[in-house]
Amino acid sequence: MAIPAQHEFYRPVLEVVAAAESGLNRKEIISRVAERLGLTEEDRQVLTRGKTKTRVESHVHQVVYAAKKSELVFSSEDGKTRISQKGREFLAQHQGNIPIAAVQQLILHSEEGSEVASIMFPDPANTLPEDMMDSIHQQLRNQLAEEILDNLKSVQPERFEELVVELLERMGYGHSLVTRRTRDGGIDGILTQDLLGLMEKVCVQAKRWSNNTVGDREINEFVGSIGNVGANKGVFITTSGFTAVLKNRATAKVVITDNKSIRLIDGQELAELMIDHNLGVVTEITYVVKKLDTNRFAENVTVAAS
Repeated sequence: MAIPAQHEFYRPVLEVVAAAESGLNRKEIISRVAERLGLTEEDRQVLTRGKTKTRVESHVHQVVYAAKKSELVFSSEDGKTRISQKGREFLAQHQGNIPIAAVQQLILHSEEGSEVASIMFPDPANTLPEDMMDSIHQQLRNQLAEEILDNLKSVQPERFEELVVELLERMGYGHSLVTRRTRDGGIDGILTQDLLGLMEKVCVQAKRWSNNTVGDREINEFVGSIGNVGANKGVFITTSGFTAVLKNRATAKVVITDNKSIRLIDGQELAELMIDHNLGVVTEITYVVKKLDTNRFAENVTVAAS
């Protein structure tokens, strides 16, 4: 059978998530949706143009992303997707295929509002093709960032800390000198600012949190640990976020406490940094957009022999 259009995935996605009280990860949602739609094994293996994922995966990922932005589902602390009360009511209000316009209206009235809706649903009649491509690219990037965060929340704490240290190494810092396994005052890693280890050490703290936000208490404890190892700089990374009071104290996301400089990285920035530094992601497809070279068509142009 033909794979249904993306908008036909909204109802089965919401239904399978609603039926799972303990929540589902992305692979479980994909499998149960494919089963609910009666897709054959051959249907499930049809790839997108980029050939790094199936069309079913792509549809489910985009629908889950839209459902989150419209507050119909949410990610729990363990990274699994659960349906909200709003989602249950939405399902009850709509019979058959769910109109995309209904989801769009929910996103418009959500916390993130029209900015997110304009990225997810650009108007072809009033948008330049290159601007539409930019919007689609941004949507895919935002969607990927959410998928990365969901996966980070479900990995083991030790693996999360290893990924954080690997990311900082890819960003140009030296190799890690210590990990949590040494139980060194809660510090998850100590890196040098250059590969030879001649410059100042940078301490790393990584919190794999979902609902709790990092506040002054956690930062002060981290500052104390930094002092114990003779360092003056640190990076505090969390999959959640930071309290408003703490963010208000920060300048360019850096908090100065007891002469120690602490760089704050929340879940959104962490995911974006992983995308930018190709950690935990692969390139699916590359588009090259060309334009007319009018100089080649001008009169009296001498073309050099190749």
